[in-house]
Amino acid sequence: MNIASNGRLALRATAGAPPAEKILRCRKILIDLENHPEETSIRVIQDLRMVLRSVQKSETANAEQITQSGDLLLRLKKIDPRRLKRIANQNDEDEPVAVTEPNNLSGHRPPADGYAPRVLTEQFWADLAARCR
Repeated sequence: MNIASNGRLALRATAGAPPAEKILRCRKILIDLENHPEETSIRVIQDLRMVLRSVQKSETANAEQITQSGDLLLRLKKIDPRRLKRIANQNDEDEPVAVTEPNNLSGHRPPADGYAPRVLTEQFWADLAARCR
């Protein structure tokens, strides 16, 4: 049984359906995906998210339906394969890294070798005043 492809077909059929029917279909698909995580695909998650957001933006949806779609979006977030993959990668990369230099680039830096600061002399100010007239 291919839950993802059947779910995507069912979600396409809800295009003109009222918000209550959209929520019902999304809930059924989500329960199946939670029970069979190996069937989860990125595309069915995107389709579910799109349908649930359309319920939230719908003018005909009441407050309870908007709340239900928000709850389903949170449940959807828990099974999103992209998110789960990113979390797994972050856990692998959480090894401490030794810091040898400060990361603050706006801090004071010592001058480079051979650098001599420019001395502003009376002649410099006289030339500047002459150019600005």
